[in-house]
Amino acid sequence: MDKHRLSVLTLNCWQFPHQQRLSIVLRGLNIVSRERQRRLAAIGDYIAACDADIVGLQEIWMWSDWEYIQRVASERFGHVQLYYSGTLGAGLGILSKYPIVSTHYHRYSQGGLPLKILHGDFYVGKGVACATIRHPAVLIDVYNTHLHAGYGPGLNRYEGHKFAEGWELARLLRQSIAAGHHTIALGDFNVTPTSHVYQLLTQHACMTDSWLDVHQANLPRGVDPANPAICTPEQAIDIFGITCDSPHNSWSKRTHLKQEPTNAELGDRLDYIFYFKSSLVCQDSRVVMTESIPNTTHSYSDHFGVQSTFTFSSSKPQPALTDPLDTRLTSLFLSEALDVIVYHQEAAMSQSLRYCVLCGISGILAITCYLASVVLVALLARLHHPTVVLPITTTVFGLCAMVLSATCIVMLVAGFVCGWNDDRCYRNVKAEMSRLSTLLSSSSNGSHTHTD
Repeated sequence: MDKHRLSVLTLNCWQFPHQQRLSIVLRGLNIVSRERQRRLAAIGDYIAACDADIVGLQEIWMWSDWEYIQRVASERFGHVQLYYSGTLGAGLGILSKYPIVSTHYHRYSQGGLPLKILHGDFYVGKGVACATIRHPAVLIDVYNTHLHAGYGPGLNRYEGHKFAEGWELARLLRQSIAAGHHTIALGDFNVTPTSHVYQLLTQHACMTDSWLDVHQANLPRGVDPANPAICTPEQAIDIFGITCDSPHNSWSKRTHLKQEPTNAELGDRLDYIFYFKSSLVCQDSRVVMTESIPNTTHSYSDHFGVQSTFTFSSSKPQPALTDPLDTRLTSLFLSEALDVIVYHQEAAMSQSLRYCVLCGISGILAITCYLASVVLVALLARLHHPTVVLPITTTVFGLCAMVLSATCIVMLVAGFVCGWNDDRCYRNVKAEMSRLSTLLSSSSNGSHTHTD
């Protein structure tokens, strides 16, 4: 055992089919279920045979699958933790070769919309799974997360939610670094390297993208990722670290994608292993699990995995980022980010207002149906109409009143409770960012800017 080495693996297992359209789910439920069991069993077998020391998994919702993975991998990974949150569960799990001495789960303040049932993000309680692991040489804080997906054309539909999630995650990472801990963040971040969230993690939390750190110097200048004639999907995995929506992945061709890739010909890089560079050195990072499951034509998941290997440059890292001004963010970035937050806050409040209006209309109509049924029953009884009309009338109006009452309650929860919760969360993020922007603007020099 090399006590100065650490290998980390992350994989989105794609276990729950909430990202598919309902028609696809209903039509192929048996097939999807059978393939899920086969895939998760293959993932468990792969993990058991791999040389990783820490594994972070996303989209693990079925206890039977998690039980199988930890059972077959128990010889190498004697310490495991599955995290619980929301109605359906967080779907996040950590397996470790070394003892897990502390765990906690931080649920993001924003994590989906309640009426987007098929998206499922609201009901799984999006957040970050945290574990402190006792390596023979050091203590390591590991953060495993799965940010909100885009669901639709482009990656901006839920950009406000993802930005708020990224801001909270960056704050947690900064706290860990300020405490002088070795810090690693991994998972399916559902953002590309050009996104605001990526900039938050690398410029504010001062984390380093392990794959880019290893491969940036070797990126070929003459290869255009937008030109599939020059760069094939297979080459894109090696050259650009593509992990999701790759044509090389068997599931990308058969399923409805959660979000449209920025490059339909090649896919996107959405899965990362970040680390704080002052105390760790990344020796190797690669995209893994790109091959098919043995004896099948199926990929392990709709994502590929990422595995990075580190060595420790210091057994006791010095606390860093202790000053709020220890950041690489610029006032320009914060200004642009605030514009994004304001836009999505206004959109959320506009939607909340529509839901509240629908709540009021539904409530008024429900009361109207109830009163109408009472009045009509009285009139029909006075006019001596056939008795068959009476139960039909009361049944129709009664059903209408029930449906409208249920709609009123749902709209009240979605519009007032959840809508105003989103507004408060955006206000908090705006206040924190505005304060940081003001401090940066008033700073007389760059002495507070963090450098490795």
